[in-house]
Amino acid sequence: MTQSPVRVLLVEDDAVDRLVCRRALGAEAGCAFELAEADNAHDGLARARTSAPDLILLDYNLPDMDGVEFLSELAAGSGEITTPVIMLTGAQDVSIAVDAMRRGARDYLIKDGERGYLKLLPTVIQHVLKEERLRREKRRAESRYRNLARHQVSVREEERSRIARDVHDELGQTLTALQLEVSMLSARYQDDQPELGQKLCALLSLIESTMDSVRAIAADLRPPVLDLGLVPAIEWQVQEFRRRTGIACELAIDVDDIDLDEERATAVFRMLQEALTNVARHSRASQAEIVLTLQDGTLQLTIEDNGVGMQASRSPGKKSFGLVGLRERALMVGGEVDIDSKPGRTIVRIAVPLAKTAMGRAA
Repeated sequence: MTQSPVRVLLVEDDAVDRLVCRRALGAEAGCAFELAEADNAHDGLARARTSAPDLILLDYNLPDMDGVEFLSELAAGSGEITTPVIMLTGAQDVSIAVDAMRRGARDYLIKDGERGYLKLLPTVIQHVLKEERLRREKRRAESRYRNLARHQVSVREEERSRIARDVHDELGQTLTALQLEVSMLSARYQDDQPELGQKLCALLSLIESTMDSVRAIAADLRPPVLDLGLVPAIEWQVQEFRRRTGIACELAIDVDDIDLDEERATAVFRMLQEALTNVARHSRASQAEIVLTLQDGTLQLTIEDNGVGMQASRSPGKKSFGLVGLRERALMVGGEVDIDSKPGRTIVRIAVPLAKTAMGRAA
């Protein structure tokens, strides 16, 4: 099977340098190269966007812009450089080449006076392309993993909703019927058989306690208030947190209404639950503050506490699976999590875009 040629775009204003590069790639026996050329940056950018080369060889000193500016223009729009770039620079420009790599170039070659770099050029190109293939394979694997994780989360939420409904409806109805029957028996025998009446009253109290537990279990599985919207669900969760932990918790909501689909609203709510669980279990905090805002189409949720900090709250070697899950859940909906922790203060910042974005995009 014949291997497809590697499509290389050479952006170089020096005609002699273009010629020697063409000869160096044409003489390479181990790999076939298909070379396109541009003698200025604007033409090179146009060719890069229309012809989608496998790799770009970029001279730093171009007449209309330098190599770093070219990289910035190449990344405009998507915010990243998807085509690997090798920077070609003069011997005195090593620091510039390193800066170019920070801006997105994958490698660089120094153009020496004897043009010895040409002997390395085919090998460097193949090395960069191999790294690019591995990088894309990794991104595809990460995309498949995140899609699978999203599916698992979705299935789990659906199952939690189903179990919550079954617990509330089936057990709730059974317990309500049982409560009614015991109440009737208690009323009938309260006067004639006081001892039996006392036992029935105790049984009635046990049934009421069980009903409270059933409602709590159903709410933990899937709070009904979540169907009313994210803001009411957050308000309910904060009230529950105060009641269960005794930690003073302030809530500030700077939005009237949030247009979020069910997947993203559930994700934000679950992340809040996880963050508050960490506060209750590990922080030894006495105060917490939650702020919900909307900025530039992104939902911002901040959870701050005055506890001991994450390092002090965990024994050496203990893995923070809850925080890992927090970040993974955010990534599934195109968001991100930032954690700033030190003794006396821990801040968890959660950002989730309102509009759906390309999550786990494969190159």
